Amino acid sequence: MASKTAKLVERAGRMKRYMKRGARGLYGGKMIQFGNQVSFAENKTRRAWKPNVHQRRFWSETYNRFLCFRMTTSVIKEVKRLKHGIDEYLMTAPKVLIRYPKALNMRRRLLQAHRKQAVLDAALVPDAAQAIAATVDAPYKPAKMLRISNRGMRSA
Repeated sequence: MASKTAKLVERAGRMKRYMKRGARGLYGGKMIQFGNQVSFAENKTRRAWKPNVHQRRFWSETYNRFLCFRMTTSVIKEVKRLKHGIDEYLMTAPKVLIRYPKALNMRRRLLQAHRKQAVLDAALVPDAAQAIAATVDAPYKPAKMLRISNRGMRSA
């Protein structure tokens, strides 16, 4: 799985022009593919293969509500596979694959909430300085999901 994500990130880095439609949902690096439609007589006609996009909503443990996105089937499968669903996908997916402004904003708020909680949890540990340094440097893997409400953060 990691190699597939690495290939998508590498391809996204090489792209000079992005598909504009990809900034309106979670496309997971999928692009329009171009090629030839070949008939039985081997006549070639140019055609395009568009990403398989669906409107889906997933329950967010952190926001405590449904989050609605346009997403490709590959992203839907990945979100269903993850333990914490859409929250974990938004936090762990590479930033170059998430181009949707709504998703980027939610990702930023999720990471802020979880880092703040990690610092608070680390303050309870006797060796807090090393624990805080470890949480900032390492990629974040949530042990439990938090809830973001209008009043602030609280544990789930």
